[in-house]
Amino acid sequence: MISMNFMSIDAPNLLFVDYSHFAISEYPNIQLEFLVEARLDIQYIKTIKRPDITGLFIGISNVETLRLSPDSVHVIRRCIRRGLLLPVFKNLVSFSFGSKKKRGWQLLPHLIEQSSKLETLIIQGLDSYTGDATMPPFQVKMLRVHGYGGNTKEVERLQKFIGESECGEVVLVEAAEAVVDDAMYCKPKGFYTCGASGGCGSCGG
Repeated sequence: MISMNFMSIDAPNLLFVDYSHFAISEYPNIQLEFLVEARLDIQYIKTIKRPDITGLFIGISNVETLRLSPDSVHVIRRCIRRGLLLPVFKNLVSFSFGSKKKRGWQLLPHLIEQSSKLETLIIQGLDSYTGDATMPPFQVKMLRVHGYGGNTKEVERLQKFIGESECGEVVLVEAAEAVVDDAMYCKPKGFYTCGASGGCGSCGG
């Protein structure tokens, strides 16, 4: 059961988390020391005006692979405006990011700066990227752009996005092939899912 007050997860040996729910008031005890991969789809609802996701992000900061939905990006940005400090993702090597709003892209530079070991950056489309968010020069082995149409505007956006960054390989996945690309969210064999109704957490009101 999830309440609007808090959620705790005490599962230090868990390897994979797939969390899809609205952002709640507090995540006081998130014990996920050996977490390898996290997929977050967090939505904002008006009944919780000031969600605090600090504990959640500290709890998943050891991940090697992180997937953020556009809704999650929106929630994180709102929380940063209210004082959330992003943790250092010291083990993060693969990161997926997408935003439906141009303001959401302002979050990406901060996340990249907190991820010094990043090797693969996956972008879910450039439709809402206007170049307003100045990207710091970053160095990755692979940049994947999903939902790429290849028109003149997208080429310009891609050039602005990369800027002076170094990418060992750029992979452009056409829109017809991307289709919300759930393949990138496939759970490796032997991994486990911890959703909002999962039994690995404890919640209270």
